[in-house]
Amino acid sequence: GNFAVKDASAVSKIVLTDTEKKKAELTNTNGIWMVNGKYAAREELIKQLLECVTRLTSLCPVPTAAHDNVIREMMTHHVRTEVFDSKNNLLKSYWVGVPTVDGEGTYMLLEDNGETASRPHITYVPGVKGYLTPRYFTDEEMWRTRVLFNYKREEIKSLTVEYPADE
Repeated sequence: GNFAVKDASAVSKIVLTDTEKKKAELTNTNGIWMVNGKYAAREELIKQLLECVTRLTSLCPVPTAAHDNVIREMMTHHVRTEVFDSKNNLLKSYWVGVPTVDGEGTYMLLEDNGETASRPHITYVPGVKGYLTPRYFTDEEMWRTRVLFNYKREEIKSLTVEYPADE
């Protein structure tokens, strides 16, 4: 199970689609990550997701005894993750499922040419404690930056607040 894209600088688009067909398309345009082509995305969340995308490691395939349950669960709840380069070539595609029982691993299923692999894997990111599912989400509002004015303090000469007159 080779899930990681080794070169972070090659990644220029990540598309996350959940089982309810909600989608977050994250694109890097000249160093600025955007969500759904509308808003700048939160840098710390992009950084966390890129850490997963580039350092994702398989601990092991899901044990045979758990296989059917994990697949059943993944069919109903997953976030499909597609990672593209700047020429729109698909670098990796996989399903992100629920955490393992101990909460330390995350069930994931690789895709190759649109076909899902026969076995899900238990994955983790070395040095990151806990499961990874929360890093893969489709809510546009959560991805949106919280920055209102992107100026440094020294760039602002004056600030005026106007209250419309009560009519």
